[in-house]
Amino acid sequence: MLPIVKVRYSKNKGELIMKLHLQRKDKEVLVPEQVFIHKVGSFGFSEWEEMLFATRRHKGLYAEELRGAIKIWMDKVYSLDLIPASARSDKPCTSGPKKRKRKSQEVYHLALYETKDLNNIPPPGLPTEAYTLVRTPVYGMTYEDENGKMCFMRSVDLKKASTEQLFNLHLECFKADSAEGFHMLISHELGRREPQLHAPEYKWIKPEILSEAEYIASLGKSSFS
Repeated sequence: MLPIVKVRYSKNKGELIMKLHLQRKDKEVLVPEQVFIHKVGSFGFSEWEEMLFATRRHKGLYAEELRGAIKIWMDKVYSLDLIPASARSDKPCTSGPKKRKRKSQEVYHLALYETKDLNNIPPPGLPTEAYTLVRTPVYGMTYEDENGKMCFMRSVDLKKASTEQLFNLHLECFKADSAEGFHMLISHELGRREPQLHAPEYKWIKPEILSEAEYIASLGKSSFS
């Protein structure tokens, strides 16, 4: 199946179901495809990931409706333990015998290696395990982007990171013991942005993370400043 690289939405007057206008890439040629949103439920797992990545910066109700539907379908697959091999990572960890965890559902939202305006290239000699807290030579946390490239989120660059990046790194911190307290630094930065988190375009933020940001914002200055 050709990969999906672009997604547009439409709902004509009188229509109850949203129509999606997809573009799949065949080498250097874009192949158009139209499908109603309920048909996307029969797509493959990798196609859902492609659509989520293609719409990661889209705003508006149609984009939220599509992403919400895809995440419901994904959750159902995860609950049935039917995750395809393409969504897993079985590479051994070089720091020990423990197998790498399955690839996160949030990884498509994390900033890619060498993202513009964000220095996320790891310094030499860092751990090869994703979501590990590093104190020296630079304070930060390792993470893996959707292409499997090891990246590094420096604490000094949290202010430059997108809210989407912070939110998903925060989720990953809770899944990895090796991330230790890095989530508090992220919560502090989200707390600085707390007023904007109540805007409609950020209603996808989990209530518990929003509550934590609100609490930190209420404290005013903190030791992380």
